[in-house]
Amino acid sequence: MDIADFESKVSEILSTAETPAYLKALGALESMALAVQRQLGPGAPTVTVEPGYQVAMGQQLNVVVAVPQRNFRDVLFRAYVPATGFPVSLDLYGEEPVRCADEAELEDQVLGFLARPQVRARLAMLGRMALG
Repeated sequence: MDIADFESKVSEILSTAETPAYLKALGALESMALAVQRQLGPGAPTVTVEPGYQVAMGQQLNVVVAVPQRNFRDVLFRAYVPATGFPVSLDLYGEEPVRCADEAELEDQVLGFLARPQVRARLAMLGRMALG
């Protein structure tokens, strides 16, 4: 096989690498991260979704809270998104992953996680760090 033929085949394969369902799951996580960041207020920590390792459960996506002025960043929680998009598996507590069959279930699990007193306190502490 010559290199041009190989490149053509690679182009064909990679042009269809992401499925709409995968993009929907990724978009949901990005929207959730942005909503958390907005609630923390202006000048507060940033909340982003960063890729991690590719594992059997899917692509690891880390929801990261960062306080750049303090050179601090920490993973709030991890999500594992398969190429098919759902079910998404969440690692919220460092224990057994929670499987979410669809976007509504994903949202409910993340909201439940954010409502935990220790998570709320952690985010408040990070917000104070960002202020000075």
